[in-house]
This record gives sequence, C-alpha cells and structure tokens, in this order.
Amino acid sequence: MCIICQKEREGQRVRDDLFIRTVRSLKRRLGIATNNVLVVCRDCVPEHRQRRSAFERKLLQYGAFGAAIGLILLVLSRSLQGLAMGLLLGAFVASLALFQYHPSSDAMG
Repeated sequence: MCIICQKEREGQRVRDDLFIRTVRSLKRRLGIATNNVLVVCRDCVPEHRQRRSAFERKLLQYGAFGAAIGLILLVLSRSLQGLAMGLLLGAFVASLALFQYHPSSDAMG
C-alpha cells in the first residue's frame, strides 16, 4: 500500500520506526489492524521526499525552540524543579513536530 496515493502498488518499502510500530501495536489491540506492507511507489517518490524533508526541518526547528525554552527556564529558575520543567516543556515543544510526521523509506537514499 503506497503511503502517498493509498493504492496497492509495489515500491520502496517504508521503514518500521518507533512511531509506526506504536501505531501498529495500538491498532492490533483495538482489533482494527490491516497489516499492510507500506511502500512508496515510483510515481510518488518526489512527493515523499518533499514531505519527509519538510518533517525533518520542522523536527529540527521545534527541537531547537524547545531547547531554547528549556535553557531559558533553567537559567531563570536555577533549581532542579526548573531543570525538570525545562526538560518537559522542551520535549513537549519538540513533540509537536509529530503532527507533521512522515516516515522514512528506502527511497530516501
């Protein structure tokens, strides 16, 4: 099943990363798993590369922003509680990039 055009085609296999394994596990528990083999067909490779690079840029931007917020909280509070809050807030901001998640595949290389 192509992740871009949603058609059953052959292509470059999508890598099973932590996000995909987690979603598959949840679907199995809920009884709605389809167990499709995820691929990127040859026609969709350019769009796949564009979406993946956009996700990687957002992940880097959110990660840097989260780290900056965490560092500011640490400097302002100068306590273990400030460190914990900074780490949690930084991780939360970085996790916002998951809303634009797009998996990697063998077509990226």
